[in-house]
Formats: sequence, structure tokens, C-alpha cells
Amino acid sequence: MSDKFYIPKPFNEPIKDYAPGSPEKESLLAKFQVSIRLIIFIMGIE
Repeated sequence: MSDKFYIPKPFNEPIKDYAPGSPEKESLLAKFQVSIRLIIFIMGIE
């Protein structure tokens, strides 16, 4: 077995701008609303 090993170079996700009206924020809000609806349905509130 070799004493050498390879550690991959780390990389970050792209930085997203969540400014009002941006596509990233609209997408995030849409996913959040779906989650809230699911929780309400499971709890039987609706």
C-alpha cells in the first residue's frame, strides 16, 4: 500500500443573491410555501 493519498481541493457553492424580486428568492419562497402547506395538511388544520 502506498503512503501517498489524494485530498481533493474543496470548493464552495455559488453565492446566491436573495434580494427582493430575484429569481433565487422567489424560488426559495415557493418551496417554503409548499412546505407550510404540507405541514398544515399533515396537522389537519386545513
